[in-house]
Amino acid sequence: MAVLSQLPVLAAVILLCGIAWHDIHEFKIRNKAVLALVALYMVHILLTRFEGIGGDLIAAGLLFFIGFVMWMTKGMAAGDTKLMIPIGLFVGYMALPIFGVLLLLVSIALFVAILLADKGKGQGPITVRLRRMKQDGKVPYALPLVFAAIPSIIMGQIGPT
Repeated sequence: MAVLSQLPVLAAVILLCGIAWHDIHEFKIRNKAVLALVALYMVHILLTRFEGIGGDLIAAGLLFFIGFVMWMTKGMAAGDTKLMIPIGLFVGYMALPIFGVLLLLVSIALFVAILLADKGKGQGPITVRLRRMKQDGKVPYALPLVFAAIPSIIMGQIGPT
């Protein structure tokens, strides 16, 4: 049963990677992808007999609230805000501090990469894409969200509940 309950988590991690990839290229997070993550969480929580659901809901609510405030202040797009809900569900309350620290570090790294790409003369595809982010003022924030979420989800699954 324990292995079976991890299959939706594995599927969610794979889907999160796909969401980040799509956001990098299209600057868009599809609603159906967010809903698919929520559905995977529902399967996972059913298989675990609702173990830890309270903390998961608190994490999802807290992350959505933070995302909503950032969206209202134009610091984050609506798709990123919606993505915070299933990320919170899978990360859970206990791994939320890990997620917060990783999100801060990955966000800083992306910001520095954008600044350095703008100053550099390289013409590689990553450098060109980073420069374009600076010029357009658009950042695919699903990328740092996913980079912070995956290790946090793994830690939340193996750590104490």
